[in-house]
Parts: sequence; C-alpha cells; structure tokens
Amino acid sequence: MTNSTLSKALVLILLIGVSLTSSAQIRYEQDAVKDIRALKKGALLVRLQDRAILISQLQERGRTQEMNAVIQKNKERNLKYAKAFKQDFNFCDVYFFHASESDKFTEEGTGDVVFLDANLNPDSSIRVTAENYFFAEFITLESDPEEDQSNGLDPDQGKYKKSDMGFHALVIKDKAFQQLKRPFPFYTKTLESLPFKRSDRKVIQIMNEKLHGYLRKVGA
Repeated sequence: MTNSTLSKALVLILLIGVSLTSSAQIRYEQDAVKDIRALKKGALLVRLQDRAILISQLQERGRTQEMNAVIQKNKERNLKYAKAFKQDFNFCDVYFFHASESDKFTEEGTGDVVFLDANLNPDSSIRVTAENYFFAEFITLESDPEEDQSNGLDPDQGKYKKSDMGFHALVIKDKAFQQLKRPFPFYTKTLESLPFKRSDRKVIQIMNEKLHGYLRKVGA
C-alpha cells in the first residue's frame, strides 16, 4: 500500500468516526429534549435507601440497639432529603419510595409499589398517575463507556466528564434505572468528600435550576 493510499484510508476512517460520533450526539440531543419535556409533564420518583438488608441482619443477630440506631439515623437522613425537595424543587411533581420497593416497578408502570407520605411512612393510597416518570437518587455517579470520550465540559451545564465518575451526586435515571445522557442535566455533585460539601438543599436547588434552564433552552 502506497503512502497516498494509506493516507486516503486513514482520512476515510476518520470521517466515518466523526460521522458516527455526530449521529450519536444528535440522537442524545433528541432524547434529552424529549426527556426534559416528559419530566416537566410527569413526575420524579425519589428512591430513598432504607438499609433493609443491614437492618434484617442486625435483627437476626439480636442486635436490637444497633438496629434501632440505623433505622433512626437513616430516617433522619431521608427526612432531610424529602424536606429539601419540598422546599426547593418545583420542576415537576415528586414522590418518594424506599429502595426495597424497586423490584415492584414493571414495564406497565408503578405496579404495587408503596410510596411514602410526608413523614416518609408507607401509604398504599398514594398513586402516581403521571404517564411519564423518572427516578432520582443520591448515589455514586457511574461510568458510561459511550460518555468516557467527553472532552471535559462543565457538568453543572449538563455535561458529563469522565473525571466526575465515582463522585457522590443526585442522579436522574430513566424507567430502567439507567443514568440519562448529556446534554440532559442529569446529575449534580454533592461534593461530600470535600471540605466545602454542598448542603442537601443546595444540591436540589442546583438540580432544579438546571432542569428549568435546559427546558427554557430547548423550548417547552
């Protein structure tokens, strides 16, 4: 193969790669627009950890005092999350449920999931009537192979950076509990491992602002 032929082949490969990347980006942008509009008209279902496995283990071993301490600490943590959402999130309706209820969601909808009332007590009378809903939870941000090629744009503008993987964040997910993709502003870091950790209210405020901002950008 001559140098000229090799050069042409490399250029062709490069052009194909650019074309595929552009096509994927267009698809992500279309999905993001569809999702932000769906969320605005739908609901955000916040998954709260209930430490069910740990509590069960402590109960089985008769470690009642430790079990009660875990239950109390976890409820206090979740009540802070719930209060912050009620005070600082108005993009769409919000519902809360315990992580142990996750398997009850079906392709048809919320199934037999028991949601939580204002005091985070199970209330079977609460029903999610919205056709479109997304999940949210405070969790470690997962890596996405398709997004690892990101060029390091600002995550608080809806961008996704490989360097952000492993950080604790408020993350929005689809019905399959999969992280959304940029340009949807699907996460806000808590910065909990740093001295200037964001408060729960601040994290939720930022997320709320980003959602409103992105909807304004793409048009309702």
